[in-house]
Amino acid sequence: MHQPGAARRSGPRVANVTRCATQVNRENRESRLSRSLRTVALVMLPISTLALTGCVTERLPRPLGTSPYVKGDPSQPPTGISAPQAKPTGVPGALRFEIAALGEVRFDSSTLPLVSPGGGFIAVQSGIAPPEAAADASGPAEALQTRIEIYDMRSRRLERTFIAGSPARSGVPRVLTQGMLLGRSVNDEGFLVEWPRQDATRWIGLCSWKDASIRWLIGGDESSPTFGAHAVLLRDGSLVTALGDETATGWLLARRSASGQIAVLDERPATMIVPVTSLDATQYSFLRLDGGVLRHWALGTPQSPSLRIVAEIGTDRTIRDAINATSSVPPTGAFSAALWTDRDSFTSQYAGATGLFNSLTGRLQFFWMDGSTAAVDLPPESISAAPGRTGMLVTSVQELTIWPRRGVIGGRFVGGASNLMRKPGVIRAVWGDGMCAVEPGREGNGWILVSKFTHPTNE
Repeated sequence: MHQPGAARRSGPRVANVTRCATQVNRENRESRLSRSLRTVALVMLPISTLALTGCVTERLPRPLGTSPYVKGDPSQPPTGISAPQAKPTGVPGALRFEIAALGEVRFDSSTLPLVSPGGGFIAVQSGIAPPEAAADASGPAEALQTRIEIYDMRSRRLERTFIAGSPARSGVPRVLTQGMLLGRSVNDEGFLVEWPRQDATRWIGLCSWKDASIRWLIGGDESSPTFGAHAVLLRDGSLVTALGDETATGWLLARRSASGQIAVLDERPATMIVPVTSLDATQYSFLRLDGGVLRHWALGTPQSPSLRIVAEIGTDRTIRDAINATSSVPPTGAFSAALWTDRDSFTSQYAGATGLFNSLTGRLQFFWMDGSTAAVDLPPESISAAPGRTGMLVTSVQELTIWPRRGVIGGRFVGGASNLMRKPGVIRAVWGDGMCAVEPGREGNGWILVSKFTHPTNE
């Protein structure tokens, strides 16, 4: 495969690939969104007070420590729980949360971490942030100085994980090969990584949460295409990805089955293809950038494949805009599977939806891939959102709030939201009885604070 826009090179062939059927204030809004999505964890101070508009919060004290990798001594668990704030009077059914600050870790000041579906592990990209061309797969990759580190979060603190079979010296977390990048998807087994290599290939692999071993899905052997980007995992174990076009003129949309068979789904080369999935990771669609126009496309069903445009979500766009448009919801697979089968959960209502930022409307929207439900506009200024078990979690540039189920009626947000944080924490995973959020640490740039929330016990 060839990197689009790069000089032609010799390399693995694609003969094994099976081909199948087929501006008022806009710039200001988009600039703010782009900055917020990349640096939301840098512009916040740790939370010292929490709003009480219908929400009672308990915060566990954060342990202190001096490790160069983790703030907080993992050998000493936090002691006690801070006294709960009084339940606000006159607010029926106030929501009660407990927040456990697990510790601070170094990151590259650019890439938000990935969290396993049940909140047991977190993968962090640290080191020097990659140049945009390398992160976006829009140009040649220089020698990257990124690292990916895995931490265990199964107790109320961050535990360092070590090299499988040969523990590193005490205090040093398991570090993957330098130059790898965090991907866009997780499952119970692991998380996706992308590796822009010096031989001008770009491999995609699934990295194990438990031992950091990598199973290569794109690249890794001569029979595989070797240039993929922006991949996502489906619940059935298949991978949807952009593949470098054989003619080196654009990108193709392809799917790799769980058994390793690769099929091209759209044979028309594009400036960029960014696959997206439904929140339950059972359906997929894609963003296609052509001549600066960014459109959201759907593929129909396997029984009746038919390409159709769901929405035009931007004009005069760049590859970075296309990627930012998909960054407004937790990564694919970050919702635990039990949420989709629990019909009492608010989350299950959004099983077939995906969240995208529409630059034409200046709004974050949820689109249903099968077209069965009209798009839902999130409140103005929303930059990130996640349907939790009892309501919609919404991040703005000022705060993290939850709109209770009764406040989301027919796709409209009515009434008011409860504040979880007075600063914009970003939800990275949701499971049956909790969720994980990240925010900047007190150490400033280069540190990120990881917290777990218990879900509301009543609405």
